[in-house]
Amino acid sequence: MSAGTGSSERSRRPDEIAMALRSDFAAEFQRQFDRTATPDPVLATMFQALAVQIGRVYREADDVFPWQVLDDLMAGLAMPRPEATPAQTIVAFSNIDKRERISGQLRLQGKSPRGEPMFFIPDASIELSPTSLAFAAVAEDGRLRALPGATLPGGVPLPPVSVPCSAASGHSALLLAFEGDRGHLSGLGLRVDTGVIGSAAAVALARSPWYVLNTEGIATEAGVMRGSRGPGGMHYLEFDDIAAQHPAEPAAVFAASEVGTGPYGEQVWLFPVIPAERQWRGAPPARFVSAIESILPDGHHAMLESELVWVYVPLPAGVSKIATMLNSVTPNAVTASNLELAEERVSFSLSGTAVALRPEGQGDRYLMRLVSVSGESGSAYVPDSDLEAGAGAGRVRVRGKLLELRPAQRTGSRYDGWAKVRMLLCDGPRANGIEPNEIRTILDRTGNVTLQVHNIASSRGGASPPDFSMARLRFAELLRTRERVVTVSDFEIAARAYDSRIESVMVDAIAETTGRALQPVDLVRAVVSRSKLSDPDADRLRIEQGLQRYLSQRGVIGRAVRVQLEVEDR
Repeated sequence: MSAGTGSSERSRRPDEIAMALRSDFAAEFQRQFDRTATPDPVLATMFQALAVQIGRVYREADDVFPWQVLDDLMAGLAMPRPEATPAQTIVAFSNIDKRERISGQLRLQGKSPRGEPMFFIPDASIELSPTSLAFAAVAEDGRLRALPGATLPGGVPLPPVSVPCSAASGHSALLLAFEGDRGHLSGLGLRVDTGVIGSAAAVALARSPWYVLNTEGIATEAGVMRGSRGPGGMHYLEFDDIAAQHPAEPAAVFAASEVGTGPYGEQVWLFPVIPAERQWRGAPPARFVSAIESILPDGHHAMLESELVWVYVPLPAGVSKIATMLNSVTPNAVTASNLELAEERVSFSLSGTAVALRPEGQGDRYLMRLVSVSGESGSAYVPDSDLEAGAGAGRVRVRGKLLELRPAQRTGSRYDGWAKVRMLLCDGPRANGIEPNEIRTILDRTGNVTLQVHNIASSRGGASPPDFSMARLRFAELLRTRERVVTVSDFEIAARAYDSRIESVMVDAIAETTGRALQPVDLVRAVVSRSKLSDPDADRLRIEQGLQRYLSQRGVIGRAVRVQLEVEDR
């Protein structure tokens, strides 16, 4: 029939196929019986059902089969699979009755705008403590302006007033004071709301040293800390003269949950473990005392006599209007990403060796990566492309929406009867737009029985995996460059394959000072149209830093890569 011979996209739609079937049936009925067929609703329903089945075959031929071939090639060459991007938010914990370290696997639940349950986990492990922010202010242009978020004794919010300050006539600075437990600031997560993504305030704070002031309110060399980017894009503060002491998650889970920089990472700072000899408490800087007295309401000046933990952040010269960019400061905060660590036991006798990746029956959930696969014998399964594993090793691979397992051979001729699969899932764009205070449920027990959580920022940044055309370009790029970027054309191909929305790429060789030496740097400037970005601020940050990480892993040893992404109004 004509339904099977049409070559246009229109002729492959179920409604068009059903129309062609009815037309061919009417023509054949007229030829056989020399009369017009009477319309039959039962026959029409049969034609429609058949048309749907034929349309599905066409769709698989056009889409599913090419995807499977591409997936087979990429798996055979051990190439990374295209992944979805999880949405990110910031969560703050309250009602903390004692100090406790929470794991990066702590499950949090909220609701999407459509009422669907969404799951998040912290991007890093932090220590929750009954620490309160007692004072927060910005010194700038001869004035000291209090910031929202600080709470005076008795639960009185610090009034957001601005007073003259002679000590603020030079460079701008951020001044914070904390009242905490015996653990000082160890492991504390702090959110400094810098407004829009990539604002001058965020850049300034990232460039600046952070000082824990001594008992006399003086910044010393022993108290200086600097930030480096960690999971989720958060800033990990580290002392200059001692190695970082941030506790690590279990290796497999930590590696699995490393999903790159999110839109809110630049606003969160994680303090290291503070050595006992540096757990200073004392008075504020002497030059700010008179201005602080003017800010404090009547009856609260005794705070100046309290032994608080004072933190001082001098901002770079030339930075202006920081006081208007900083909105608030929140302790016990951390970024959280739309990830769920799921576990499933696959029985080979019941499910076979191929399992559909549709958790809870939802086809629009995405597998980020496999955390681990272990068999009945306890052995770890290896990727199907692993050339070093023994012949009897259990093997695993992801093929489109299927998880394929090859049972491990046990002693003798026995094989594993089941395997336990741990995987990291996300919801992509469905997890965007969760408004503040919609994530309020902690699904795992903690030692703080009164502990509460809520998100203090709308979730954003989630995206689906690239479509087939982009995956095909990515595969071509991997073959063309062998995952190495050396020439200008390599950079151009790799950048466009990393994200198809990149329209043009320019590469320049420059030199930058790192430490005491000059280092050659490949400056990659990419341009993308604003109209192609669903969330320009979040997408720009994710593409820029993700592309820099991607190119740096494939560049020449001894040369650094710096990416600048420009968003143009087109």
